Amino acid sequence: MALPPGMTNRITVDTASSYMVFIPPSKNSKMAERKIAELQERGISHYFFIPDGKFRYAISLGIFKTEDSARKLVAELKKRGIHDASIAGRGKITQGIAFQVNNPDDHQLDRINDLLDAYPQITRKSCQQPGEVVQ
Repeated sequence: MALPPGMTNRITVDTASSYMVFIPPSKNSKMAERKIAELQERGISHYFFIPDGKFRYAISLGIFKTEDSARKLVAELKKRGIHDASIAGRGKITQGIAFQVNNPDDHQLDRINDLLDAYPQITRKSCQQPGEVVQ
């Protein structure tokens, strides 16, 4: 299917096999213990202190299958006043290709849907519109 120049963008997408929500590493274990006490004061009881490795002195708050699930926890933590939670991809990283089609007309949408029907391993996802806030 040929589309006019400038109508599509090719994007490389990396997807991890799982995602960890965590509080970034502290400088030492005492500082991490203080952070754990702060989490407990804010009602967080599910966490894991990471004593060594790449995330030494970090605090894991959960492992999730999807990045969206991890983002939901980060949003919930912000509501509880915890603003320093981060997300890190874990495990095998799979690289894929995405094509963004800008403002397709009805005929082009029909052709895209035909391709999706012919290749079930390909998925369609709506793109964020300019100025739109996705939460």
